[in-house]
Parts: sequence; structure tokens; C-alpha cells
Amino acid sequence: MPSKKKGKKKSTATTDEPKSSTKTIAADSVDQANSISDISPFLFDDSPLQETALPHDLPFIGPIALVDQRQCDSDGPQVVHGRGLVVTRDVSPGECLFITPALVSAPVDKVRKHFLERHGTQCSNGEQVAGCGYGEKLEAISEQLLLEQVKSVCQNPEHDSGNEERRQKIFDSFLSQMSSDDVPKTEMDVLLAKSSVNSDNDGENFRRNLDNETILGIIRKNAFGPDYHSYDVIANWWLNNSTNPDATSVYGRLLGVYPLAAMVNHSCFPNAVRIFGSLPSSKMNKKCRSLTTQEDERQEFMIVHSSTALTKGTEIRWSYLPPTTPFNPRRKYLKAKYGFDCQCARCINEQEVNSPASPDEWIQLSTQLDGWWESRRANLPQHPGQIVISPIIQSLEQCFTSRNLISSEVQRFMRVGYASIYMDFFNEALASPSIKGSQEKNDEISNLLKLATQLHFSFVSCNNASTEHLSILHLCYELVSVLHTRALSYPDTVANTMPQIKFWTEQLKKAHMVRYGSLGEKLENLNDWGFKMTGKGHSLMAVVVSFLVVTRVNLALAQYKEARTNLSNMLTATRDLVAATAIHTKDDQTLPAKEWRNQIAYYSCLLLRLAMAASDYNSEQIAPWNVPELHGDIKEELLRHNQIMRYSKWAHAKRTERDEVYRVPVTMCHHLRIALTDSKKCLQNDYSGLSMSRFNGILDQFNHAYCAQKRIYVTPPPFPMVQMSRTVTFIWVYFLPFALVMDESSVLAHCVIVFVVTFAFIGLEAVAIEVDDPFGHDDNDFDNMGLALSVFEDVYNIIDLIDGPEWACKVRFNMKSGADDDFFRPSESTPLIGV
Repeated sequence: MPSKKKGKKKSTATTDEPKSSTKTIAADSVDQANSISDISPFLFDDSPLQETALPHDLPFIGPIALVDQRQCDSDGPQVVHGRGLVVTRDVSPGECLFITPALVSAPVDKVRKHFLERHGTQCSNGEQVAGCGYGEKLEAISEQLLLEQVKSVCQNPEHDSGNEERRQKIFDSFLSQMSSDDVPKTEMDVLLAKSSVNSDNDGENFRRNLDNETILGIIRKNAFGPDYHSYDVIANWWLNNSTNPDATSVYGRLLGVYPLAAMVNHSCFPNAVRIFGSLPSSKMNKKCRSLTTQEDERQEFMIVHSSTALTKGTEIRWSYLPPTTPFNPRRKYLKAKYGFDCQCARCINEQEVNSPASPDEWIQLSTQLDGWWESRRANLPQHPGQIVISPIIQSLEQCFTSRNLISSEVQRFMRVGYASIYMDFFNEALASPSIKGSQEKNDEISNLLKLATQLHFSFVSCNNASTEHLSILHLCYELVSVLHTRALSYPDTVANTMPQIKFWTEQLKKAHMVRYGSLGEKLENLNDWGFKMTGKGHSLMAVVVSFLVVTRVNLALAQYKEARTNLSNMLTATRDLVAATAIHTKDDQTLPAKEWRNQIAYYSCLLLRLAMAASDYNSEQIAPWNVPELHGDIKEELLRHNQIMRYSKWAHAKRTERDEVYRVPVTMCHHLRIALTDSKKCLQNDYSGLSMSRFNGILDQFNHAYCAQKRIYVTPPPFPMVQMSRTVTFIWVYFLPFALVMDESSVLAHCVIVFVVTFAFIGLEAVAIEVDDPFGHDDNDFDNMGLALSVFEDVYNIIDLIDGPEWACKVRFNMKSGADDDFFRPSESTPLIGV
């Protein structure tokens, strides 16, 4: 064992959080970016970013700073011992703190070759090898080869004779990991091998005379071994696959030196998580390549994320051994290898429970649990457990729940410490054929799920996003999936299991995002695009959409019905006026009387024609004063009162053609009233005042109907309501498939639902658009001129009945619409009205 002064001595905080903030060493520890959004290039060979430049420089130094306890102000950030890393701002869970390459690492191929040369004969007979301490032998070989790597760089000028400055920086970076008592000053740039400390002859001599014991001491206390696999697992794999050429690729790294990461102090209650990755050497920038001695095609990196929310000035800490180690073995290991007793919040609380003053039943149980853990770690045969609840797990859980012997917080700590025993129990239970049975076995699965849930929340509070935690999360998800699959035959039960599926999916996503940053966000791309559209939320939105669409359609249909009523009233009033005047004066067969009836018939038809022209103006763009039926003196009279063509001195404002278009029928109605009063000059016996009132009443009916129709032309539905209805309907229909994702129906059923609902809502909106404006030439629009021509023909028939066909022809000729009306041209002796 090397001298403890030769390595960096680390200990833990006596309180859970450090004192707040401070003077930091390392002015250059600037946050290069808010965060690294994607670390997939370090983890996957086929990542798209492997083909392009990385979106950040390496090494990446996030919101961290190096603090030396000896040089801290009392009001600055504190570390538990010696040197440490603190965050320089508030940090959220899963945020990247730093990414740094290995300064030097043990070559995996060489380690495997040496290991198999020494110990590979034990598996030459084809038998599987397990245990027997091969893990310790593999660790020793890794340390020895890493030692040789360090010496070749630091003490062999021929290794890199062309760059003495680079060798000096790497040597100083490696040496800075020694105990803070032996290193007078540490800077961030030195840890990253960007600058050197000793450049004089004394430093060169010290480097050349650096003994193996000192180098090994630094390696054993500061180098980082396998991430989530132990040396025992790797050794057994290599021995059992000694002839497999791809066996090395399964484990891409073994042991590496990361001076910046070595500054992180220990806590059994960690707040950061580290993972290892690699990059092709060709993708590393020149500056990064100068900071490492790795010469392989792929360069090893450490990526560190925060596992909990950290406030500014909080020290970054992680565990030097698996946090899934029970209290007694954990303290023994830390004391033996690092020479300190951990005083973190977890250890203090567990120490009270494991004191001699604890109840005998707990001391007995903890001894049994520790023995189980030690035998498991040594790969010794395990005692078979029961299928449902093994006695040892049952005893542990009963101890937690009986007589309040242990607080809830300590229970969570201890569950994490004995997590490997829980996992053995889960594996045994899941391997049982009975657990795969029918509906009757759901209680057993539910019991397993409850126990796994307890373990999950224990990991969240103590060792969040560790590999063991992810394993438990996947187990919970699989168990609830089994319950959900079995519940498909029972609709009421499905409603109870769906929230559990969603809950465990979300928990998996959160844990992966803590461990792997935003890479974990890809677990649920479908449901996390800035917001989540649940079935319930979509249903509530459907109420708003339905109200808007139905209201919009009702308004459009009401307007359509009103327009149809107005059109019918105008057609009826035209026919009734001509019939009433003709019948009331039929006894007067003098020429002036016939001319008067002919004039009333023409003016009535012309009034209807001008009203139809105004109705169709938006689609036809033909002003009423340009229709061929309007001619003679009446046309001159109408033009004389046109505010935009000839007569504008009484206009209150500048009038548009559209304004005058809608004014023409009203003016024509006045001229028709004047013509009715001219009956005294043309009739021998004038009709009574009662009849005159009736004629004016019919004209009033026409005028009211036209003004109501005009209101429809000039006041369309409110634009905000129309726009809101269309927009909300589109959004609702667009997200309908996403709301159906968690529905249990088949894909075909989803397609039918989406089609029918989309057809219904979009169809109703299309109906509203169509009936909003019923004037024009579409198939669904009113045939204004067709209906008007039918009324004209009725008028011709009335005049023919009272005055004869020659007078009916005169009305027909006045209502001519083109040169093809020559058939109805009267003779020279036929007096014409208005020509």
C-alpha cells in the first residue's frame, strides 16, 4: 500500500450541503455554453454528429469552478476537504457540468492480452470460470500497464521528443492529483494540461526520478475504473470468451486518469453522475488532442451531469464506490483505500441505526444482510429465496415498518445499500413460472411492483439515475405493462392501469435525462413537443371547438334563411304590385290608361331587375345602371342622382361604386311611387285612397325586403369569430391523432375516428363558408335572375290578360336584354313607353 501522502486524500462533508459561496481558483473556468444539448456522438458510433463537427469545443467546462479550502474566504463557497469543484450558478438536474478526455488510460487490448497470457489457461478445457479472485488480478494488470503509460510519457523524452512543453503539461496535470498537502497550488489549466507549473531543472529531475510507488499511489486513489461493470465481471467474460476476437469491444475501457474529475470529493449521498464515452480521434479538435496521451483511434472521455438540482456554490460530489454498498462494508472500504471515515448525511444516519445500542433483531438482520452481500460480491453460491417474498427481504421490510425503529429517510438509504439483494430477489421471482400465469397471479406482480416502487423512490433520494436505478425503473415499467396487458380483457381495469403506464414512462424519461442529458428526451419524442396533449385535455378542447363551429354554422344558416325570405318577398311584391294596379284599373281601356299600366309594369320589373343586379354585384361586378334593361328617361333620372357619376354636391362623404350600387334600387322605388301618383292624369276614374295605400304597402314590403337583403351584403359575419372558429378547429383536428396515441383501439379504428371527426368538423365549417354568401353562380347560390325572369313572365301574362298581347310585347321589349329580342320588337304604329 503506498503512502497516504502520495495520493489525494478525500473526505466528506459533515453536513449535507456546503456553506455558500466564495472565492474560487481558476478564473478560466468559464461556462463555455449554457449546456450541451446532445452527447450521442460520445455514446453511439452511428450518431449523425459523428459525420460533422461537434457543436462545442473539447474539453467542455460548464458552470463549475475549482476551490481550494486553504485559500477560501469565510463568505465564499466551501469544500469538505482540500480541493473540490463547485457550481458557479444554479444548475438543473441532468445539466452537463464538464466533459474531459482521459489524460492517460490503460490500453484495453494490451490488458486483455496480458491477462489471458497469465490466466487464460484456466478455461482451456471449455468450462465456465467464475469467482476465484480474477477481478483483483485484472485490476492489478490494468494498474501496471497504466503505470507504464504514465512513465513512458513523463520520464521518456523519446516518447514525444518534439514537444517537451506538452510532456511537461501532462506531467504536471498528473502530479496535481497528489494530496493537497503535497501540491502547493492547483489551477484549472494545470488539471486540464493546458499549462505547466514546474519548468525548471528541479521539476525535470523530479519527473525523471518519480518512483513507481508514488505513481501507483496516485493511480489507485484517483484513476477511474470500469463504469458500471466490476473487474470480476470483465475478467470472467474474457476468460469465458478467450477465443472470441470481438470480446474486447464489449468493454471499451478499463482504467483512466482524469485529473479534473479527481478533484471531486466523496459522498455516499452523491449529486452528480458520470458516464464514459469515446470519440474518433479525427473528430477531436487539435487543442483537445494536445491534452491527452491517448493514441488509439477512439479517444476516451468522461461526461458528468448533475443528478439533482444544485444551487450556486454547492460542491459537486459523487461516491468513490458503488452507493449500492451497505453501510459496514462501505465504511471499511473507504477507510482501507482512502484513509477516512465518511461523515455525509447518509453515513451519519445509518451509523445511528447500526450502533451497538440498536435492537438485537436489527443487529442480527444486518449481519445476515452484510454476509449475503459479501458472498454475492465474491460470486459465491446464493441461498435460494422464496418465489413470492424471500425471508430475508420480508424480514427487512417488516423491520422498516414495525415499531418505527427506522425513519423513512434512513429506510431509503438502506434500501439503496441493499439494492443488489433486492435485485436478486426480483430476478428469482421473475424467473418463476408461476409469475407468468393468468389473472390470478396479478397479486404477486402487484406486490413486486410495490416493492420495486419503494426502491425507485429510494434511488431518487439517494443515488438518482445510476445504472441500478435505471434497472429498477425498467423493471417497474415491465411489471405494470404485464398488468396492463392482462387487464385488456377488463375495460374497468384498463382505466386504472393506463395512469401507471404514463407515470413509469415519465419516470424513465426523467432518469435518462438526468444521466444522459437531453439525449434522454428522445425517449418520448411523440408526447413532448413543448406541451403534451392528453385525451382529457383534447376532450375539453372539443367542447370549445364544438361551441364555436355550431355557433358559426347556426349564424350562417340563419343568415341564409333570412336572405331566402327577403328574395321571396321581393319576387312576390313585384308580382302583386303589377296585378293589383292592373286589376283595379282594368275597366279603363283608354290609351292613356293602358300606357300607364304598361309603365307601372315596366318600372316594377325594372325595380326587381336592379335589385337582382345589386345582389349579384359582388360576383358579377356589373353596376345596376349598366344593365341592358335600363334605358330611356328613367336611366337618365337614375344617373342624375348618382353620387359618384354626376350628382355629388349633397354627399356627406366620398362615395364608392359599391355604395351607389346599393342606392339605385331605393331610388327606383321612389320613381315607381311617383308613377303610381300620376294615375290622376291617365285614368278617367282615379282609384280610391284605400287602393293607393295598398299599392304603397306592397312597395313598402319590397323596400323592406331589399333593405334587409342589403344588410346581409354589407355586414358579413364577424371576422374574429370566423377566424377563431377556423383556427381552433384546425388545431383540434391536427392534434386528434396524438390524443388517440394512448387509446387502446386498433390503428384502423384510430384512422376511422380521425377521418369521421375531421370530415364532420371541417364539413360543417365548409357549409358555413358556403351559406355565408348565397349570391353568385355556385351551385348552392340563389338563382336570382332565373327567379326574376319567371316573375317577368308573370307580369307579361297579367298585361296580356288586361290590355292584350301587343301591350305585353311592349313590356317585354322594354325588358330586352340583348339583340336577340328582335322577335318582340313592336310595329311602327305601336306606341312605346320610355323610348
